[in-house]
Amino acid sequence: MSIFKRHTAYLSTLLMMMCLTTVCHADSNTSPLTLIDFEAAKLGQPASELGWEKRYGNGDPANWQVAKPQRTGNTSQAALSIGGADVQSLHPLNLAKPIDTQTRQLHIRMQLMPINHSGTAQPIRLAIASTDLKAVTPYFGMTGHQSKEGGKYDALRFFAGDMKSEQAISFNHWYDLLLILDIDPHHPALCRASMYLKDMTAGDEKFEPVSGMTKVEFKLRDNGMPAQWGYFQLRGSYGGQVDNLAIGMGAGTTDIAQVNVPWTKSELPGGPVFAPITYEKDWKSERDLYGYNPAFIPNPIAFDQNNKPYIRQGYTYYAAKEYVTRDPIAIQTLTTNGQWEKIDFTQAIYKQKPFWDGKMHTGPFSNERITFDKDNSLYTIVDAQRSNIGRVYLCYRPKVDSDWQLYGLPLGWTALEAYDGHNPIQQPPAILSMTDQILRLILPQKTEDGKLKLGDPILIATDSLLVPNHSGGANHCITVKGKTYITWAGSNPIEGQDGTPQYIRTYDHATGELSDTVLLGVCGHGKPDNHNLPGITIDSQGILHVVLGAHHNQFKYTHSNNPYDITSWSEVKPFGKPRHPDKWGSYTYVSLLCDADDTLHVVGRWAGAGYYFRLVYMRKKAGEDWTPHRYLMVPFRNMYSCWYHKMALDRKGRLFLSYTYYANQLSDAQLESYKAKWPGEIPTDVTQHAGNWRWGMHPHDPGMLVSDDKGETWHLATTADFQEGLK
Repeated sequence: MSIFKRHTAYLSTLLMMMCLTTVCHADSNTSPLTLIDFEAAKLGQPASELGWEKRYGNGDPANWQVAKPQRTGNTSQAALSIGGADVQSLHPLNLAKPIDTQTRQLHIRMQLMPINHSGTAQPIRLAIASTDLKAVTPYFGMTGHQSKEGGKYDALRFFAGDMKSEQAISFNHWYDLLLILDIDPHHPALCRASMYLKDMTAGDEKFEPVSGMTKVEFKLRDNGMPAQWGYFQLRGSYGGQVDNLAIGMGAGTTDIAQVNVPWTKSELPGGPVFAPITYEKDWKSERDLYGYNPAFIPNPIAFDQNNKPYIRQGYTYYAAKEYVTRDPIAIQTLTTNGQWEKIDFTQAIYKQKPFWDGKMHTGPFSNERITFDKDNSLYTIVDAQRSNIGRVYLCYRPKVDSDWQLYGLPLGWTALEAYDGHNPIQQPPAILSMTDQILRLILPQKTEDGKLKLGDPILIATDSLLVPNHSGGANHCITVKGKTYITWAGSNPIEGQDGTPQYIRTYDHATGELSDTVLLGVCGHGKPDNHNLPGITIDSQGILHVVLGAHHNQFKYTHSNNPYDITSWSEVKPFGKPRHPDKWGSYTYVSLLCDADDTLHVVGRWAGAGYYFRLVYMRKKAGEDWTPHRYLMVPFRNMYSCWYHKMALDRKGRLFLSYTYYANQLSDAQLESYKAKWPGEIPTDVTQHAGNWRWGMHPHDPGMLVSDDKGETWHLATTADFQEGLK
């Protein structure tokens, strides 16, 4: 069959289930996606005889020159001969029907066999060019990799755009490679790609995700969107072997990962929704776009020893000088029949203070964490400083069926140590309290009569900038093997260094001794800034890991050189995308966790590339570098945004991320659409300020993402995710 006849096999539109069946079950020869096929009978046939035109050069395709190959390379066994020194080979797509401008998903498929020529791994790359050759998609396929630092490019990795896979490639194996491209018709620069493969030589029957290659950035230009695609573009050297190039259109945003994701239809009618989630004009969020209606109110989450979820609810604020409560204050938890019940934990306050007016600080600027110890006792903070009793309390429930107890804490800001992977919290969690830059540590202890003894606060620092951690929510202290490790940002600049100094100390429970203060590093820019708050965690080997907080700069990372020891640290290194010197914005607000595999997970806000305040995710596997950030949430507008994000681990190692979106610096049109959507919420001051800052704005549409594959993918959480955790 000729290549031109094979064009007629192209299917312009595929139903969603057909796509899933093809991806998950079809072998390489039965895919209905086929567009271009290079038959085995034509092995070694020059590309020009199959309608390919070779071009030489790098950079802008407009500068490429049509030329004859200077050498053919070792291509005698190639299904499509693309050999030579960095040859660009082009072939018209000849689409039977143009790709619809509103297509949300494309499947691009090809088969590749890599070789090693004279000790050098030979890359094979594919891109798609516009009809005028002025725009080209990012390359994907196989690219060179150094197995030893400073050595040859003797290995290969799968890649797409700027991302490489975390798994090796076997030479002389035929791979079936599938790229699922999620297109955002309105935002070409926000397209995402996920890669799947099967090793045909090894006999794989199903596609599997390529490690580290899920939802990676795949930026396109306006004139490089699929509706204007005109050419396949291959690049390879010395023996590139390619077969069965294919394109097909999918429906919606479905991909392979959705097959095994639990979800509740009443809470997400159209099926699982994966990050990145992009809001749309006029404040259209996941509720408007996907019908997201969780039966629980998303907020920072904790899991007891049985992996049962607990979430505080209740958001209070002042609007037009009135005290307004959104949702009653309570703790939500899941019952065995899949229903969410509400627990009134404020009863302990009324029992001691029956005249209490019921007001307490809630929402993103309060600490609403819940922590469980090894006995499954529950701890949470009640901040009633703005009420008629003017107090802060530790609220304690020894057992599920026992009464709540109340213990007074110092006035000021308070944080409760949370479970984050390797801090087992054998006893009551550590508490940090700060007033007027005085940082103190409180270590409750259980008594024989079933109550708590708080003990005297322990002075840690007199220059602390720790404040209510409205976003990020990483632990500032952790307790392991009888010691509590405390980190903080200092208020006094270090001479000759720009930014905020960040420190650590250790308190030994057995001896009652405090270690010397150790400077971890300086992060951020300008004067010391209370946005630059560090996060600390610990791995299974006792190595301490600290991410130094930033305010529109790269985060920085360091780890202890020895287990449970703060006297020696690795070199402090920035990670993430460097801040562009001429553009606003970078990373702020650290969420940090360490899972059972000692992989570090970080979520932060990133405002680069146009001052769009996106929520992004990065991870660092043990012994490896940090991955480039990936988008989780994307606003529809630039200028100030905040996601009030908090991350948590359940007892099975799944990652949960709560968030709620807040925006400011609104244009007049954005302000009007805001008021139209929430007519009962009138901003207290709509006067145009410098930078379009408005007053009286509030966060909306709380959501929760979950990753059950160690950060590979994230999807909107529904009750089914929590029921799955209880199995």
